[in-house]
Amino acid sequence: MKLLILLIITVNIFAQEFTSSTNLTSEEKTYLSNKKELKLCIGPDSMPFEDFSKNGEYVGLTSDYYKIFSKNLDIPITVIPAKTWKESVELAKNRKCDIISAMQTQERKQFLNFTSPYLITPVVIATNNNGRFISDFKDLTNEKIGVPKSYAYVEELKKIYPNINYIEVPTIKDGLKKVINGELYGQVGTLASIGYFFTTDFVGSLKIAGKTEKVHLELGIGVRNDEPTLLNILQNQVDNIDESFHNKVLNNWINIKYNTSVDYTFIYKILFLIFIFACFFIYKQLLLNKYNNKLIKDVEEKTKDYKIKNDELINSNQNFFDLLNTAIEAIAIFDENNTLVRLNNSGKIMFKHSFDENSLSKKISDFIPEDLIFEVNNKLKDKIFEPFEINLLRSDKTIFPALIAGKTILIENKIHTIITVVDLTQIKLQNEFIQQQAKLAQMGELLSMIAHQWRQPLTAISAASENLKLKTILKQVDYQLIQTTTEDINKYSTYLSNTINDFKNFYKTNKSLETTNLNEMAKKSLHIIEDSISYKNIKIIKNLNSISAIKTYVSEVTQGILTLLQNAEDILLEKNIKNPYIKINTFEDERYLYLQIIDNGGGIPSDIIDKIFDPYFSTKHEKNGTGLGLYFAKNIIENNCNALLTVKNNQNETVFTIRFNVE
Repeated sequence: MKLLILLIITVNIFAQEFTSSTNLTSEEKTYLSNKKELKLCIGPDSMPFEDFSKNGEYVGLTSDYYKIFSKNLDIPITVIPAKTWKESVELAKNRKCDIISAMQTQERKQFLNFTSPYLITPVVIATNNNGRFISDFKDLTNEKIGVPKSYAYVEELKKIYPNINYIEVPTIKDGLKKVINGELYGQVGTLASIGYFFTTDFVGSLKIAGKTEKVHLELGIGVRNDEPTLLNILQNQVDNIDESFHNKVLNNWINIKYNTSVDYTFIYKILFLIFIFACFFIYKQLLLNKYNNKLIKDVEEKTKDYKIKNDELINSNQNFFDLLNTAIEAIAIFDENNTLVRLNNSGKIMFKHSFDENSLSKKISDFIPEDLIFEVNNKLKDKIFEPFEINLLRSDKTIFPALIAGKTILIENKIHTIITVVDLTQIKLQNEFIQQQAKLAQMGELLSMIAHQWRQPLTAISAASENLKLKTILKQVDYQLIQTTTEDINKYSTYLSNTINDFKNFYKTNKSLETTNLNEMAKKSLHIIEDSISYKNIKIIKNLNSISAIKTYVSEVTQGILTLLQNAEDILLEKNIKNPYIKINTFEDERYLYLQIIDNGGGIPSDIIDKIFDPYFSTKHEKNGTGLGLYFAKNIIENNCNALLTVKNNQNETVFTIRFNVE
């Protein structure tokens, strides 16, 4: 006896015979008359549902249904043999059979239509008698669990419980053998199939340790989808099966299997199995009561904890917003739609806002000039964006420089963006004042250079004038002498005028880009300072090898180069270097253009080399240095000229390198 009365839950089970009012339409009768036979594919080794007996006869619960369908419809149903269930499905797919008993899946719906289920049975797991009770299949992640190959309910099981270690077996019976041998922890199957093998092959050796409410075997008739008339005919047959018919078929099928003799051992097995099921359900009920009581207690404790944490959260939020209002910088919080939800007191002062916090409706775009909105929106896509400088708008539409940074945070489980703002207005003014101080200090040094530049041409003009005066006294003046002398004086005067223009251009605040090359900028800088350096017996070595065009602010680069040259000159004189020299090199590669200022002043001590570009840092005596020259050289070159200024030691040399990007 297969105990299917206990095993099959809310299902339609077959019977040996029933009379159905087929009520076929004329179209359906014509279809069956032309069809002559229906071809059925079955899944072998699928007891108690279907299989072939030793003499090749089609047996099992489904066989009784199809016998009655064949009788009611007056059409033979021919069974197409297959070696495996997967092969049966392939035969149906290739139209080798008309119908198949199967569970509906998306893949099968591509070639089959399905009647409503006539058999619904839950999926359970069988273990050895020492196995633990399994309240939920998700607890099976650390065990090997057997599942039959190519079964639709197994695919559903894998989707719902993907973390289980599934081991495919050819049949449920093979899997149960592996459970007994210890190769598998458990075997998954339908309640009907597992119960069947418990009563035929594994009496007392195994137990049902749990079931899942999420997956069931829902067995219907799969009908080839190119013949919809056949689907209507078979659906009518399924709809007309009544409960008494199921019971008769069940009793008849059991008698066929076990009415050959009275087997009291078998009856004991059945009673034992009933006892096992009763114990299982009692145990499950006790366990559920225990869990329910524990759950009620846990819920009460959690509710109390949540109330405490909620109070703490309210206090924490208040403390957070109080902290915002104590910050010196402006702090603004925007929601996921970039709408302002909070602005601290410093922010209201900075942006000149006086609105009530409950009526905030400003967008991020209201604080940014229109031409910068796109740039800021791009940065807001990042969870964290590093500080960057930008112009912002006050409520009166005035623009001010600012430094902003931001981060995405969660407030009350919603995404918000918090932005901090530092007003750079005063810092910018202070930098301009310091820069002006540095330039004034540098002007004194440049005036000394002008003196050196002018010394030779002024001496030459004076000598020419005295010579002409002497010739006049001696009455030795002729036209040729006058012409030669005046030409010399004009030449020197032109040189003086050009020198003035060079220095005047040097101090121009010209913010227009010019096209030039590194060689020209090096020569222009050397033209201003070369005589002064040479006068102090410092050798200038030129290696100019970069003629590629570059667009930059020429006067500002020239100012930076001049600062580096003056710095090299001061070091050489301060250290009283023997055979002093300054090299100016230009060269290039595929990515960059380079300009180097190199002196042999012994290099920079390692403990201060990282500080020489800091403002007000100087190695010179207090009265001789401001500590701003190299700071502003780096500032001008990197912030205004799209270049990079670095320094390193090379044996006894100090090497300053300006690296420009190739256009």
